[in-house]
Amino acid sequence: MYNDLKSYLKPDSICAIYEDCVKSEPDPEILLENEWFERCKNDPQYFIEHTLIIPNKMGQYIPFKLNKVQKGIIDACCTQMKESGNIRIVIVKARQQGVTTLCRALMLWASLFHQTPGVLVAQTFDDLTKTFAGLTDLAKSIRRDGICFNNNRTNLEVNCHGYSIPVNGYWAGGQGEMRGRTYRALHLTEVDSYNDFNRLWLGVRETIPPQGFSMILIESTSIGHGNIYEIFNGDRRFDEFDKLFFPWYETEEYVSSIAAELDESDLEFQSKHGLSTEQMNWYKQKVVSKADIRIKHEYPTTLDDCFEMPLDNYFFEPKYIQEGNGRGSYVCNNDEDIILGIDPALMRDDTGMVWRQGRNILKIVRVPPVENSDKLLDVMAREIAGFRPNIITFDVTGNNYTLYNELQKRTKIHIIPINFGEAAQDNKVYENKRAELYARMKQWMREGCSFPSDQEFLQQLYWIKYDPSSHRLKLIAKKDMPHSPDLADACAMTFPYAGMEYPGISRSSNYGYKTNVFEEKPQDLYKSWSAF
Repeated sequence: MYNDLKSYLKPDSICAIYEDCVKSEPDPEILLENEWFERCKNDPQYFIEHTLIIPNKMGQYIPFKLNKVQKGIIDACCTQMKESGNIRIVIVKARQQGVTTLCRALMLWASLFHQTPGVLVAQTFDDLTKTFAGLTDLAKSIRRDGICFNNNRTNLEVNCHGYSIPVNGYWAGGQGEMRGRTYRALHLTEVDSYNDFNRLWLGVRETIPPQGFSMILIESTSIGHGNIYEIFNGDRRFDEFDKLFFPWYETEEYVSSIAAELDESDLEFQSKHGLSTEQMNWYKQKVVSKADIRIKHEYPTTLDDCFEMPLDNYFFEPKYIQEGNGRGSYVCNNDEDIILGIDPALMRDDTGMVWRQGRNILKIVRVPPVENSDKLLDVMAREIAGFRPNIITFDVTGNNYTLYNELQKRTKIHIIPINFGEAAQDNKVYENKRAELYARMKQWMREGCSFPSDQEFLQQLYWIKYDPSSHRLKLIAKKDMPHSPDLADACAMTFPYAGMEYPGISRSSNYGYKTNVFEEKPQDLYKSWSAF
């Protein structure tokens, strides 16, 4: 029976790597099919480590042996099953800890041994296809009588002893809806990248029936004050969830033999967290040498690192960002113009497009880098035709005047050129036009606003900082940011006229169309900028 067991547990071409795995059985001769099924059903770690294979970094397939972080998640799952009969887990993680791979394995486990229809959720279609490719690879490593799989790019059908259990895919940026369907196993990966998590979660909850076993796994690397931050900080919708955090040093691979110089603060840090010399070597090389808040998010030492934001010299107050985020429609006058701001880019950065009407940002679009201007013009023209604004503002800083002229030829909508580097209308208060437009946007936020939960847009708002040593409002340069704040810039450009930051002053008829739109301003509505 040992040879039979070995042959149907794993593919023939890689049977040799399972010798130790199979021999570790207490007694393979008495491991009957129903005993194997019951043991796997009650012990997901046993199923994973004795059934599945994964590729290592060299591309070689090896038995799936859980690391320290993965074992911690499994322990939490088993504890919840014993206490409530269900699994509800939220994980904020460091990169490369194997969390997503483990969640895929748990989705297979739930489908096979609890007959639970499942759904995988990712932010984009590309992310979803990658997730399903990983799930399919795991499924193919199962070789037992009565178990087989059918799959395509975003769906997997698990056939187990006459049962057919679907595992479907859903991408958060898509148009499909999960409502009206029933699922008992859900894996939401990298939720801090979801643009409208609140709407998505409302649909997700309606798919879970109240009776019987169900499993929900939510995991992500943090981006600061995003969806995971809200879950970990009092969102009552997630009270039943265990909230897990795994710092970078829980990953056994994060060590280095290359000696690093440690100062007194490093030694104190090492002692506080109980780190080895090899771990400190890795930390100094990977984290400290890259003094970027994104590194703290990707390789956090503490939970506070996950949610840290660049607090000093914020331009936008965090409370107004948080109040506007995902608020839903604010008081809106439908007679107000819809203004589209465009911050164009070709090869280097994304192109940002933001539609605003009065107090509300209606739509946010990021166009990935393209290789030539014709393709970018085609994309922008399609977006404009799909959501027609009354006015368009276009960043002509640098070499963008040609794009501006070509886009104006393709549409009858008036396009206002914006040059961020030009002198401000009130050059006693503002360093340049960019600072002036951002000041209007800041006042707009203070007056009350609403915008979609686009995490990249939110992150960029936190990047905008000012120079406190300047006697005029001066914003830090783009080169000092993680990358160009294309969405924030596009939003700032929706305030081409002074006074548009206040309710009811968004009609183009109040100003008329001018080549230089900064010649006039409504004096009674103008307020000077204040950093406080």
